Amino acid sequence: MGAYLAKGSGYRPVPVPVNPIAGVTYTGAATGPLYSQKTTGFYSSIPFDIWNKDDSNTTWLIYSKLNQKLDKTLGLHNMIWYRYGHRLHQHYNNYGLSNPGNLYEYNNPHDSVYGDKLWISAKLPYNDVSFGGFFLNSQYNTKNAFYNPADGGSLALPNHSYRNDIFSQTDLAAFVQDRISPMHNLHITPGVRFINYQTQYTQGADIPGATGTNQGKLPASNKSFTKVEPSVDFNWKPLQWLAVFASYAQAYKEPQVGGGGGLYQSIRPVYNLEHSADYNAGIKLHFNDADYLHHFFAMFSFYHLHFSNQFVAAYDANGNYLGDADGDSIYQGVNIALEDDPLYNVHVFANLNFEKATFAHYTTGGVSYQGLPVSNVPESTFNIGAKYRYFLDGILMSPSIWYTYTGAQNMWNNNTVMPSSQKIPAYDTLNLGLESVIPTHGSVPLLKDVKLNLDMLNVTNNHYNPFEYVTSGGLLGGNSQGQVLALPGAPFTVYGSISADF
Repeated sequence: MGAYLAKGSGYRPVPVPVNPIAGVTYTGAATGPLYSQKTTGFYSSIPFDIWNKDDSNTTWLIYSKLNQKLDKTLGLHNMIWYRYGHRLHQHYNNYGLSNPGNLYEYNNPHDSVYGDKLWISAKLPYNDVSFGGFFLNSQYNTKNAFYNPADGGSLALPNHSYRNDIFSQTDLAAFVQDRISPMHNLHITPGVRFINYQTQYTQGADIPGATGTNQGKLPASNKSFTKVEPSVDFNWKPLQWLAVFASYAQAYKEPQVGGGGGLYQSIRPVYNLEHSADYNAGIKLHFNDADYLHHFFAMFSFYHLHFSNQFVAAYDANGNYLGDADGDSIYQGVNIALEDDPLYNVHVFANLNFEKATFAHYTTGGVSYQGLPVSNVPESTFNIGAKYRYFLDGILMSPSIWYTYTGAQNMWNNNTVMPSSQKIPAYDTLNLGLESVIPTHGSVPLLKDVKLNLDMLNVTNNHYNPFEYVTSGGLLGGNSQGQVLALPGAPFTVYGSISADF
């Protein structure tokens, strides 16, 4: 049995225009300095007392795993779990100093999920067979309220938009998989899964006395989907240091729901599951103790993913629905990864990826487009680094250095509800780290050791924007419509952590 609790919170950054825009000022007032990275500063943000948003997310999880050997051939396995998630976003937005009706936002949705997976394994002379099934049930409440006490509103009786809808999902599946090994160095693993996904939307009732608008505009609805997901995996090791692999798999998923104006809430129901067909092939090389290679590993692979029946919805910064689209996209690329220990206490690594992602078709507003790029997918990424280990007075020290590069990527255009031909420029960072393991040697009962970790990121203090998009004008006003907003990457940053092993 196990349990897990995690909570994180932080102030959400507000996008900043890359270039100055006429009429878009630092406070939103008619006069004042223009708000942009070039005028008010690269890391500038709207003053806290005018715009701020505190985001908090919490997850509770409890689970139990069972692995029981029934005899020399059969095994019984079961996993049961329950998860509760809670999000709290508290938002204050007086940009423009107009004291709007949606001055405050209190967004506190929660999600409750439980499930069970039961399967039997059978180990035969040339086969490892697994068969079983699972179910998952979840219920997501979309609670949110916008209000302004100056207009007679409150959290209990919002004067602006609000919602309190329920999304319920029940996922059922049965599967069988057989790892066939006709030779000790050849493994072929076919499998198939049969799924039934059920989605239900229940509109939240109007709040008596509230003067705002209930965002739930559609009546209650539900949908059931039944699909088949085949897969096959191939792995052949012709030499002790060489392996060849390939795989193919199909999978389905429900479109994302929830949020302001989400599916079944104010947008037409979607009658298809999103579908992926994934191909992978490549080789792996592993030399454990060769003359010049020690624990050397290399991988070269190609992948092709066809993502179909996509549903893409766009909203402005205030949660207002802007439009939606249907599409089929294709992702294909090459991965290269290398690592080795050239000395017993030195580890080096590098990886490189080239990727092309385009929409085979993309339909919005009744117009179909072909060949549009998929937004926010880098054309290439590259990482290289090294770690050195040594002892200092009985304490294991591990300094490290690594470099990361992220290639150019296409922006998303919220104004047209389409990918844009404009590019987010490539960027890179140089990073340093130091890990240490301090043994306690029994000085503290039950405590084995203490680990200290220090990461220094972007040590050259590069200015870069990892995210840029074309705005519809919902955040900063009409003059900004069609302009580029950005979230700047962190400057030189230091993180520290401590952990203990018992």
